[in-house]
Amino acid sequence: VPEETTVTDVSPVEDDPTKLTVTWDAPAYACTGSTLGEYSVSWTAEGDSKPTGSIDVPETTTTFVIDALLPCTTYTVSVAARSNTGLPGKSGPRSATTSVA
Repeated sequence: VPEETTVTDVSPVEDDPTKLTVTWDAPAYACTGSTLGEYSVSWTAEGDSKPTGSIDVPETTTTFVIDALLPCTTYTVSVAARSNTGLPGKSGPRSATTSVA
């Protein structure tokens, strides 16, 4: 089972109120027999009970820009690492607010 993925930063994109940049650290797979397959990035707008969106990104990616968001809205973001065993190492959630339009 992979260790937890750590989201290191979620921040607004300067001069664009509809984007957030998410950065994370890859999980460690030492001595597990697992290899990293991909990451699943998901985000939820404040007040929503279900994710607003999600996307799978390649295992070589540790930064992703989420776009088409609402300005001046707080989003909670998490990242899950998927391994060849299918068991995710999911990050704890991190939040950020998009800038004003």
